Amino acid sequence: YPHQWIADLFGYDNPDELYYALGRAEILPTNVATKLLAVEWDRGLHRSVGTVVESSGGEKFVVTHTGNREVRLCQTCGPRPPAAIVGYIRKDGGVTVHRENCHNLPPDPISDRTIKLGWGSEANRAVRLIRIQIDGYDRAGLMFEVLQLIQDERLNMSSVEAHTGENQAHIWLDLEVTSPRQLVRILHRALALVNVYLVHCITDEAVTRKQPVVAHSTRPYYKPE
Repeated sequence: YPHQWIADLFGYDNPDELYYALGRAEILPTNVATKLLAVEWDRGLHRSVGTVVESSGGEKFVVTHTGNREVRLCQTCGPRPPAAIVGYIRKDGGVTVHRENCHNLPPDPISDRTIKLGWGSEANRAVRLIRIQIDGYDRAGLMFEVLQLIQDERLNMSSVEAHTGENQAHIWLDLEVTSPRQLVRILHRALALVNVYLVHCITDEAVTRKQPVVAHSTRPYYKPE
């Protein structure tokens, strides 16, 4: 991006003012990255994860994990956020949303017609499909720490791939990310892992082709005791 354009985005008259603000930590590089990602966020690959459902009183809610089925709220228990909810798949293929303790639910909670649901928001009805590549020096526990990071962020991960050799480790993760801020946080936390020297996103075209990009570093090898 042209630096003048970025300066305009943050309300500065020229790039020098932007550099000055960065130097004085009035804004952080992560702020810049998050704002630039927000500009491009809706242009990439997305997947819908929420369905809007309306109550009899006209209230609108977002229900997640419905599998793109037609959704309605149970009129008996009247589920509302933040109550724990489940869905019952009707004979017509649609889903009725119940509170977990609704007496209208069948007695078997693990019936193949009962599915676990959650509440969402208008802001995260869709997730961005992003492939992340992590390059580092191979060490015991690196993959575990990467997967722990993903679990901490409560992210869905559709695939993971890893290659090791010559003291190098390359990990590719296909993630469903809810916001630019979350993506920047994931990249920042992954780069902070011991022995990791490069973390970056792979283009949507490469994700479609499942094409790995292998990077190497000249930084000295370090293995923790």
